[in-house]
Amino acid sequence: MLNYTCLRMIAEHLFLHLPMEICGVLRGTSQAGRIHIIEFIPILNTSSEPFHHFTLQPEEWIRQCLNPQGLIGIVHSHPRTPPIPSSEDLNQLPMFGQLIQTYFIASPAPDGVSIHMNAYRVDTSENPPSPILRQSALQITN
Repeated sequence: MLNYTCLRMIAEHLFLHLPMEICGVLRGTSQAGRIHIIEFIPILNTSSEPFHHFTLQPEEWIRQCLNPQGLIGIVHSHPRTPPIPSSEDLNQLPMFGQLIQTYFIASPAPDGVSIHMNAYRVDTSENPPSPILRQSALQITN
């Protein structure tokens, strides 16, 4: 579940930084297999190619990892393509896989106001060093 306020914050951040990719951390709770995201923390994209890739600013990413309670996932955008994992996303996943439970990708909708977003569960059960992404339902709450 994603808090509506977080959804709006992600959308605003995405449109503010177009045509570059945005990225950030998702915080919340996880109980009995149910994830509730209540906070989006934008993190600067320090990629040398921010129009096509994302790199979480290392200092801020480390700071977030040093406060692991509530660290649920990451989010980034695909400004020109649908919100499905790219080969680059899958190649980077092992850097995050053991630290996060969910991985969100957002893309601008054609209306130029809203976003399309997909949620993926990070699955480390089959091959722990190489996590995989499994699409999961995204439910928005008030």
